[in-house]
Amino acid sequence: MKRILAFLLVSALVFTLAACGKSGTDNSGDDSPLTRSDSPSQSQTPGGDESEEGGASGIITGPAVSLESVFAYIETGDTSAFDPTKLSEADKQALKQSVENAGGKIVYGADGSIDITGSDSTRIIIHPDGTYEGTDSDGNPFSYQDMHNWPDSELGRAVPEPDCGITLVNEEDGVLEALVSADTADQAKQYVAKLKAAGFTNDIEETDMLDYGMYSFSAVNADRIKVDVTYVDMAGTKGCTVSAYAPGAWEYDDDDPYDDDYSYEDYSYDDDSYPDPDELYSSEWPDSGAFEYAPEPAFGSGYTVSDMGDSYAILVNGGTRADIETYIQALKAKGFTVDSEYEEDDDNVVYVGYNSAGYGMLAEFTYEMAMIVGTKAPIDPDDR
Repeated sequence: MKRILAFLLVSALVFTLAACGKSGTDNSGDDSPLTRSDSPSQSQTPGGDESEEGGASGIITGPAVSLESVFAYIETGDTSAFDPTKLSEADKQALKQSVENAGGKIVYGADGSIDITGSDSTRIIIHPDGTYEGTDSDGNPFSYQDMHNWPDSELGRAVPEPDCGITLVNEEDGVLEALVSADTADQAKQYVAKLKAAGFTNDIEETDMLDYGMYSFSAVNADRIKVDVTYVDMAGTKGCTVSAYAPGAWEYDDDDPYDDDYSYEDYSYDDDSYPDPDELYSSEWPDSGAFEYAPEPAFGSGYTVSDMGDSYAILVNGGTRADIETYIQALKAKGFTVDSEYEEDDDNVVYVGYNSAGYGMLAEFTYEMAMIVGTKAPIDPDDR
């Protein structure tokens, strides 16, 4: 298990890049307001001494209401499992049980409001109209309400709003980050054209690797505001992110990480501290380290190779679980059987093994993606 976990720490970094549009990431800039329960109760038992009759009516269909569904509503606006304006008594009791299982407390107001206090004293108040606000553990007010709207701030006004819509957006400390509802590469490129028309035409870095599932754009305007756009469509995942930076949030040098007087032109991609993106990704099977001994996959429609420092990680386009199972047998045939571990469940499979020279290989299918990771140098048995 230790060997598999060590490899998964590497693969998780790649999944973070590839799955940027697949999961709701906490972009609020605050600590999670409640402690989530890993196994929330779905009890539908009526009754409960804290529940009061409210003005809401209707019945939610689909997944049972739980604390997780409240987070999904707050973070993404998803009302498929939790709609605060349409809660039945059974829904209220299921949510009450889930909150209490997580160490929190919930009170239903006579006006239809929902007041949730977390185990760390953070608090969320959901009003009858579906709006929400809260206070942190120190009692300081904060609001989640703007997470789905392009900010009306100096940075938000300088950077055009994407026409295709916003899934999540957050601005903090001069950095605006947004998950954009771009379903196609053309939508991402149309937004890039809008950025160029708005003056983001300096220091352009544009990489079109759509044959391998990735497109990126970076530029700076005359006010030294920098914007990055990344679109990913690979291994069954699709998404687009937009990041914008005020001058003081990205212009830096080794002595002062927030030096507003530092010039972007003076900061070169040749600097080792800011690697060229073309060096981070390639479509060529590595010919060193563990890959010198490992077989190249005979499945999929190509792959993206990421340089992770001590290892290479490869996302295979179009790979399936059956493909990975076959590839695992090929690794074993090549001698990657030392200190090996194999785990599987209904949806995922992962295998780690080393060869006699000490090189390690991992083959994994999870999140509907096929991944291969190999070390660049032999690994000491005590470090596996």
